Amino acid sequence: MLQTLLGFDSDILAKTSLKEQAGYRLAGWLFALVSFTMVLADAWFGHLFYAGWAGILLSGLFLGYIHFAVYRLAMITLTTRPLKEKEIAPVSGTFARVKSWIKPDAASLFRLLFVGLIALAVSFPGASLVYYRQAEQIQTAQRELLRSEMDGGIGQKLYNPEARFPFLVFKTLWQSPGYRLLTLCWVVWIFTPLFILSRLRHGLDMQYSRQVALLHREMAERDFYSNLLEAQQEMDDRFQGKVILKDLIRYNDPPFNTEFRNRKNRQFGDHRDFAAHLNSL
Repeated sequence: MLQTLLGFDSDILAKTSLKEQAGYRLAGWLFALVSFTMVLADAWFGHLFYAGWAGILLSGLFLGYIHFAVYRLAMITLTTRPLKEKEIAPVSGTFARVKSWIKPDAASLFRLLFVGLIALAVSFPGASLVYYRQAEQIQTAQRELLRSEMDGGIGQKLYNPEARFPFLVFKTLWQSPGYRLLTLCWVVWIFTPLFILSRLRHGLDMQYSRQVALLHREMAERDFYSNLLEAQQEMDDRFQGKVILKDLIRYNDPPFNTEFRNRKNRQFGDHRDFAAHLNSL
């Protein structure tokens, strides 16, 4: 299931500790359950918006797929690492460790933003599912109110006896403390697998994501040097070995290119010095 839902490498995961394997399996099962409840909440929202199986199926499939796809993408980004990443020194203390798990980078912020929007989108209809009888009573009362106001007036022909008011249901139920508590529980529930994967990724004793990153780096290097050899053979056929591509690489760690070869501390003066330096390259 981990390989199907989140693209885990089973061979690498099997080489990690039992604690780490159990953590990833727990995150995978929670993600599957969260995905099911998201689709269920979206289907219920379709029923609130348009009564009948058409609204349930369309909303459940369309909105459910969008929420599942975005959430799955956010989860997958936590199972991999950049090809070139700076090593973090071990930290001590509970607060420092928790702070190290939550990285204040752009990827984490966007991940929290998108998952937070998904949580808000499914939490309100999901919490109202428990109050399904009250939800129908609210909509029925609103239809009766509209009919009494339009009865005998010019707007009578505009009255729709099958009108639905999902956002009025949320607004009315929000006055109930129980509904607000359920909405908060839904938000926490949606975030649970994300928090677990974040802990597994940033834990200093967790090795899966580091081993996957090492494998990806080896694959990138192997692909780079195989292409370099093919290109070198082509250059040898054309220029009889006068051009050595490996000597033209300006970095010590191709193809990641993070460390210059023979890096110098250059000091630029005026525009003449700068032009002379450009001509010397």
